[in-house]
Amino acid sequence: MTNNQRLILNKKKINDYDVTHPKEKMFQIDNVLYSYKRLLSIVEFHGGKKNLSKLYKFFSNDVHEIYDNRYNYYDTKGNYIDGGRFDEDYKGGVDSYKLIDIMSGLGRTFDVVDIDDFGYPWLAFPNVFNLVSDGGVLFLTMPTRAQLTRSKVTYETLKHHNVLGDNEKLAYIKYFQRKARDRNKFIQIKSIIKLSKHMWRFAIIVNSSIRPSEFPILSEKEI
Repeated sequence: MTNNQRLILNKKKINDYDVTHPKEKMFQIDNVLYSYKRLLSIVEFHGGKKNLSKLYKFFSNDVHEIYDNRYNYYDTKGNYIDGGRFDEDYKGGVDSYKLIDIMSGLGRTFDVVDIDDFGYPWLAFPNVFNLVSDGGVLFLTMPTRAQLTRSKVTYETLKHHNVLGDNEKLAYIKYFQRKARDRNKFIQIKSIIKLSKHMWRFAIIVNSSIRPSEFPILSEKEI
C-alpha cells in the first residue's frame, strides 16, 4: 500500500469531507431516486455503512447489501465482516470487483448499484451493467484526469481505455456507452456532479433496449 492510499483510507475511516463529500452525493441520490416513487433493491460496493447507506435505507426494500472497501463487508443481517488487511500482499477476503463478476454470473440484479471507490473502478466494467435491472440506476464515483495522471501506469490505462479526450466528462460517457453495449445495455445520463478537483459522480440510467426515457436526460450541450 502506498502512502497516498494509506492516507485516503485513514481519511475514509474518520469520514473526512475531503474524501467522502457526503452532502453532494446524498443530494444527487435523493434527486434521482425520488423519481422512482417506489422502494428499490440496492447494492453498494466500496460502501462504509455511513452517510450514503443511511440515506439508501429510506429508499430500499428488503434488499440492501453493502460491501466495504475491497475486502471488508456487511452480511445480510448487518454484521460487519473483517476480510483482513488492505494491502498488496493480502489475497483473502471479499474483493468487491470479483464479487461484481460473481453476482453477474449468478444473474443477480438490483434497481440501484453504487460504486463509490476513490480510485478508477475499471475492473467493474462491463459486468456491472448486468447487475442493474432494466430502467435502474448506476451511481459511479470516478476520479478526474488530474488525479489519475499522477502515475505513468494510470495514464497508460486511460490511454488504453480511450478516455483522454478534450472533454473529460464526454470521454467518460462514451467509455460507459461502449462498456454497456458489451453487455447489450444502453445508458442515459441522469446527473453529473463534480465533487472536487479529484472526483466526478455520475448517475446513469441503464436500459435493456433503446427507448424514450421517463427521466429528463442531459443533452450533449449540457454535458
